[in-house]
Amino acid sequence: MAGKLEMTGYVLDTSVIIKWFSTHGEEDLESALRLRDGLVSGNCTAVVPDLLFYELANALRYNPNFNCDDAKDAVAAVNDMGFARRIFSGAGGKRGICFRDGGLPVFRKGKESGEYRQA
Repeated sequence: MAGKLEMTGYVLDTSVIIKWFSTHGEEDLESALRLRDGLVSGNCTAVVPDLLFYELANALRYNPNFNCDDAKDAVAAVNDMGFARRIFSGAGGKRGICFRDGGLPVFRKGKESGEYRQA
């Protein structure tokens, strides 16, 4: 169903959220922005890994298009979205979490290692 988001839950990866702020030359930008709009409008929900805010700040810190204040504002904006934070470092039990929409990366537990990794 192209262009529509059903009521769905997502686990967001930092690479998706970076696309919301760094829009030039980003792969899958349209899907990331559509997901953001769905989250803002309440058509879908999401949780984020506990390390997402650190990863986002670090990635934007080294982006030449962002200064320190821009990075702080971006992290604050994402924090203000009120995502539930989850610890995914092995605490998720036997089953991994894997939600997909348009190929957006999410976390899934590896069969051999038992660690969560980007799917």
